[in-house]
Amino acid sequence: MSAHQKHKSPSVGDTFGLWTVGGKPISTRRGRLVPCCCKCGLQKDVCLTTLINGYSKSCHKCTSVRRGQAHTVACFWKKVRKTRGCWLWIGALTDKGYGNFWDGKRFTAAHVFSWELEHKQPMTFQGNHTCDNRQCVRPSHVYDGTQKQNMEDASRRGRLGRRSKKNE
Repeated sequence: MSAHQKHKSPSVGDTFGLWTVGGKPISTRRGRLVPCCCKCGLQKDVCLTTLINGYSKSCHKCTSVRRGQAHTVACFWKKVRKTRGCWLWIGALTDKGYGNFWDGKRFTAAHVFSWELEHKQPMTFQGNHTCDNRQCVRPSHVYDGTQKQNMEDASRRGRLGRRSKKNE
């Protein structure tokens, strides 16, 4: 709605962000409320002023999902130091030295999160590094491979050291 229409009541079917007006405004002690439906299907009475001024563009669930994804990605990149070669994870590390990142739902390996961002799909197997740097999150240095492939790579590169027996 334009500025000169602010005082006009919204009509059924008008949209404001993800909200669609479903009825006439209702006067209550809390102010004028407009019955609305979010695109996700949630029905709610939204404050008329909040709706018209653009302060509410969707229900809480939809807003937190949209903000959450952008916020999570921004937080991720704040913990990466890009160099000419590897992009180093400067956030929390696991006890084995891999980057550890909270993606909003669970802790995940930072190099896997980066690969999934780049490829826009979940990793099928596990994130194997081509650069042998556990802190590297550069997507081009990670591939979706099996544990067998990882062990073959480690052997080929001489990373499989002999384990010593404790009582020798």
